[in-house]
Amino acid sequence: MAKGLFAGDVNVLAESWPRRVYAKIRYRKKEAPCEVTTENDRLRVLFVEKQEAITPGQAVVFYENDRVLGGGVIEEVLHGTC
Repeated sequence: MAKGLFAGDVNVLAESWPRRVYAKIRYRKKEAPCEVTTENDRLRVLFVEKQEAITPGQAVVFYENDRVLGGGVIEEVLHGTC
C-alpha cells in the first residue's frame, strides 16, 4: 500500500487540469482520486486513499470524468505520509 508516486516520460493531452483528478494504475483497477503536481519534469501524484500494487515501469493514466488528461510511466513509489 502506498500514498503516491512519481511519474516520468509524461504525455500531457489537456492544457489545464483541475486540482483533483482520477488516476488509473492498472488496466482492470478502478480510477482513484488524487492530486497531481509538477516537480521538475515529473508528476507527483498523491492519492486520497492508499493504493495497492503501484509498480515502477507500469503506466499511470489521468482522467477528468471521461476525458483523458495525460499519462506517464511510474518511476517511484511514495510510501508514508509524503
